[in-house]
This record gives sequence, C-alpha cells and structure tokens, in this order.
Amino acid sequence: MKPRIYIWIILVILGTEPVFASFTEQPVVVQSTQHSISKEQPKKTLSLFFIIGIIINIVMFSVVIIWAVKEWRKTDL
Repeated sequence: MKPRIYIWIILVILGTEPVFASFTEQPVVVQSTQHSISKEQPKKTLSLFFIIGIIINIVMFSVVIIWAVKEWRKTDL
C-alpha cells in the first residue's frame, strides 16, 4: 500500500478529512436537506419525572438546611 493510503486510513479512523487529496479526486457537493427553522419554536416542557425530581430535591435541601440550623443552635452557648 502507498503511504498516502496509510495516511488517509489514519485520518478516517481519527474522524478528520484528509487535508491533501489526490489530484484526480473531484470535490463532492452535498445539498442540505434541512427545513427552514421557523421563528416560533415550540415551548419545551419538563416531563413529570423531572418535575417530581426537582420537588424532591427542594424538599431534601430544605430539610438539610433546617437540620443544620437546629444543630448549630444546639452547640451555640
């Protein structure tokens, strides 16, 4: 195998395109198939799972703060 092929294989494995191409290769033009994005995007809402998780986190954080304040007042003379 030619050294150029080894370099091309290494660059493909690393996920980059070769900087130098063979002079016989022609560039490929790919047309974009994306649809135009409208100015108004749909509102994203949290799923019930994440809402419940946030509520649990707030409750647990509040309980830890209350516990820490009570323990701090016990040691205060």
